[in-house]
Amino acid sequence: MINKEIVIILSILLISLSAIQSTAINTANKPNILSSSNNVLYVGGVGPNNYTRIQDAINDASNGYTVFVYDDSSPYYEEIVINKSIKLIGEDKNTTIINFLYIGTVIHVSADRVKISGFTIEGGNSYGIHVNSNHNIITDNIIKWIEYYGIALKDSTNTIIINNYIEEGIYISGSSIKTTIMGNKIQGGRDGILLFSDNNTIIGNNISRNYFHGIVAYSSNGNIITDNTFSQTNNLYGLYIGSGNTNNHIYHNNFIDNKRNAYDGGKGNYWDDGYPSGGNYWDDYTGSDDNGDGIGDSPYIPGAGNIKDRYPLMEPHKRNIPPIPPIITGPISGRVGMTYNYKFLSIDPEGDDIWFYIKWDDYSNRKWDGPYPSGTEITRSYRWSKRGTYSIKAKAMDEYSDESEWSEFEVKITIPRNRSILWLRFIDMFPILQRIINYIL
Repeated sequence: MINKEIVIILSILLISLSAIQSTAINTANKPNILSSSNNVLYVGGVGPNNYTRIQDAINDASNGYTVFVYDDSSPYYEEIVINKSIKLIGEDKNTTIINFLYIGTVIHVSADRVKISGFTIEGGNSYGIHVNSNHNIITDNIIKWIEYYGIALKDSTNTIIINNYIEEGIYISGSSIKTTIMGNKIQGGRDGILLFSDNNTIIGNNISRNYFHGIVAYSSNGNIITDNTFSQTNNLYGLYIGSGNTNNHIYHNNFIDNKRNAYDGGKGNYWDDGYPSGGNYWDDYTGSDDNGDGIGDSPYIPGAGNIKDRYPLMEPHKRNIPPIPPIITGPISGRVGMTYNYKFLSIDPEGDDIWFYIKWDDYSNRKWDGPYPSGTEITRSYRWSKRGTYSIKAKAMDEYSDESEWSEFEVKITIPRNRSILWLRFIDMFPILQRIINYIL
């Protein structure tokens, strides 16, 4: 059997000879492996090759594609199934409408690394979006007129729900973990968030006018609930922590004009962030602040279960919320001397511009790269000169200099057999051929 590298080398030589004879490589009858223009499918616009139905475009898409939906043909009366790693993007969230008139869920997501953005999603009698996969992003949508819950996560890890308007709330099952819920307006449902889940971050949301609870948590541990506003909960509690919940951290939230502010039936939950960071703002706190440090001189103990906020805030808490840690995607393995592309995506809950700081493990650029509009996915290339296991690290910063946590992405680099310095120099001379090799491999 002929060695694979020899076949590649011979192919390159043939291509090079062809280039000498004709100044350009004819790709008219070849797969387009160098351009991303064919990786976008369009729905509902005018002109040739536009799809009429969203589902038809998804069916024809491959992993990594974008399905862009115009509002010209809105509303789209469809039930959507996403079983590929794609981006489903609407032209305008106010005018690009998906309405499912029948029994069931509007959008089902079963593939990892799906992004849904820019839609009004309405009409299902079960869920607006139902996710049972990992590393997905739901952002900048309007979800309303749903019978049960606007968004439901089951068997889902590392899903990000950010900057949406959601009626009927969010349901996170016990098999889903590490969800980030940030910067959403959640109102008008039974419960704003129904939580049976561990190790989630719920930050910077406006949770108001829900019928029973703003957030209700059962069998949920290790969650961070911070910088949210709970208001106008009609019948029960702004935040209800049931029995069996432990190690949840609840601080810097505002509790305003609820029927009852909060209840804690668990043990070992924390209702403040220590001094001088402080706890939460409670509109029914009656203590004083004699030293003027903005923190009440006596704890807030409402008698509702095990709540004890040692450092209640005297005024509603306001602060800028940093962007989410960048999401890094790209090859998880490679070869010495080859250049690989990696994508970095971050979103700011206030829509601030974003800067990226990227460390390649064996090299750091030592400067911030930006600014970029929130939600922009940037691509950066890198080539490792030595074999080993490397960690790409990245963080994001908004225009107020608030930084996200670091995110990491591990890459294993190996040395191919019979790889020589001459080979590497040859590749350097023909970078377009290097991209062809990456595609073949």
